Amino acid sequence: MEMYSVLIETMSLKEMTVLNKLNLDLKHRAARKLDKSRFPVPGILAKEQIHLLEAKNYKIKIISDLEKVSIERALEVSETNRFTAREGVQKFEERRSTAYLNADEVETALLTLKQQFPSYVTLIDLPNRTHLNKTSHAVRIRGIDNGLKPGVFFTGSMHAREWGGADACVAFLLNILNTYQNKINLEYGQKTFYKEDVEKMLNNLDIIVFPDVNPDGKEYSQTVDIWWRKNRNPNGPVDINRNFDFLWSS
Repeated sequence: MEMYSVLIETMSLKEMTVLNKLNLDLKHRAARKLDKSRFPVPGILAKEQIHLLEAKNYKIKIISDLEKVSIERALEVSETNRFTAREGVQKFEERRSTAYLNADEVETALLTLKQQFPSYVTLIDLPNRTHLNKTSHAVRIRGIDNGLKPGVFFTGSMHAREWGGADACVAFLLNILNTYQNKINLEYGQKTFYKEDVEKMLNNLDIIVFPDVNPDGKEYSQTVDIWWRKNRNPNGPVDINRNFDFLWSS
């Protein structure tokens, strides 16, 4: 399928609202008001969708043809599970530089983290399998087990094609756990997080991380349709991040 990065010119908020009802791959947060009669909305559209909008009198500016990008991205996905080896996730940064994690690797990485940091990692078995019968895990990390604590929740890879989210979550977990266990400072570029601060954080918080919220969608994106962003619900795929209320209805 021919896919294009585009800019859709809408002339009013009403036109933008109508556009939102067409179930297109739009970047809503990047939409902006240039003046009282110009509301450009970026998106990723197939040629047929462009023709549909043009028939409805929308002006479409093609930014780039994404075919070449699709070919290049397909080569960036790991073809094997790199975390079944004896080293586990200890050489994660080294291996991650070669390719994005696939869905199976994310699960293996979490299981291996539990094996390597048993005192600090709790695997959370999610109660329901995915539509493609996959089992997903989240993890809770904590230092001293001193009862009920405030919790902080991180998620990754809600959108199927945003492959880096899960990688970032696994890297975060590994870096925090290494820092806590080995009592060393944690450095990200020019920024240093001191071991005392990391120790205080893990001793006073429960950190819960769900790296791959949409494993079915990720697998489909990495093997069939690079631009796929939803889940694989056979009754109608949805954008998972639009499937719960603001602030969890709290």
